[in-house]
Amino acid sequence: MKEKKNSGLKSHDCHVILNHLLPLALRGLVPQNIYDPLVELSQFFCKLNSKSLSVEELNEMQAQIPVTLCKLEKEFPPSFFDVMMHLPIHLANEALVGGPTIYRWMYLFERQIKCLKSLVRNLARPEASIAEAYIAEEFITLCSRYLDDVETKHNRPGRINDVPGDDNYYLSIFNLAGRPSGGRKPRDLNLFEAEQAHIYVLRNCDEIQPYISEYSSSQYGCSLQPYTTMWNQKFNQWFKEKVASLHEHDKSELTEDLLALSRGPLENVTCFTGYDMNGFRYRVQSRDRHLCTQNSGVAVLSEQGDNGNTVEYYGILIEIVELQYLGGRRVTLFRCNWIDVFDKEHGMKKDNKHGIVSLNLQRLLLTDEPFVLASQVSQVFFVKDNLIKG
Repeated sequence: MKEKKNSGLKSHDCHVILNHLLPLALRGLVPQNIYDPLVELSQFFCKLNSKSLSVEELNEMQAQIPVTLCKLEKEFPPSFFDVMMHLPIHLANEALVGGPTIYRWMYLFERQIKCLKSLVRNLARPEASIAEAYIAEEFITLCSRYLDDVETKHNRPGRINDVPGDDNYYLSIFNLAGRPSGGRKPRDLNLFEAEQAHIYVLRNCDEIQPYISEYSSSQYGCSLQPYTTMWNQKFNQWFKEKVASLHEHDKSELTEDLLALSRGPLENVTCFTGYDMNGFRYRVQSRDRHLCTQNSGVAVLSEQGDNGNTVEYYGILIEIVELQYLGGRRVTLFRCNWIDVFDKEHGMKKDNKHGIVSLNLQRLLLTDEPFVLASQVSQVFFVKDNLIKG
């Protein structure tokens, strides 16, 4: 590292660097006439290696890649251009014929060959060693299929165990997705936090949407601006009375769930430092500060913005809260500090040419909706922007 050189990289390491790290690492460090073609080359391979491809996009890539290589020829010496630099010319056309590259590349076979090489114990008879070990592994695998109460590599929980529990409620909001991890600590919600969490749960429960529409069109809600503080308070009271009247004549499990939801969460909640969801592990910012990794960045894609377009919100995970409802029902919420994505001058800037989003983590959005459902977020990673300072 003192010589600023990376050695011993495998082909997949170079693949990750070219696809994901190169545009961020070179941003602001090299002249623009060098940075632009390198990012175009990176985006070419990133699109080429995606899970799905369109014919129109491949035709555009086929037309753009010669221009990108010509830009590189203007900046790099002739020794840089060997047969491998000519190869991208044919890759888009090859994808048109063969389909996405992830189903045709060699990484899977290289990993399998590495596993087979590790089975060799007798260097004088490598083929026999591999065959003997392979047959033994197949035999053990067959036997393990009949041992339900024995932990094997086929039924062992993964490193990120996000398999949900056995909750089976009629309201989807009570069927938890994911699992908490790390330390836990109980605390009490104040009245303002409880109201914020409760109204967010109501607005994001699919089974409650008909009640929201009914209230908005009624004489009680039609005169109020939707989702204001007054509207939230009035709707909470109306919904509680509505469900109570339904529960007098209907004692079904669905009505029991609605009754528990209408009463609101209990004052006491459980806070976790981590949560496993969708194959990712999320950690609160206070926990992330003491680690080399970063798992506190989140993003949420809203359904509609002010102009009917989708808006992507970025934030930092501050707290993982598990709300408790009557009957042991639970809902997991993430409390986040949201970045002001509407301030295009000091909050968020987007490089439309390369699709890179720059965020000011100190410029927070003033909102009364700090909570979001754990199932709604996706994980993002924040790095320092070398081009835009501050």
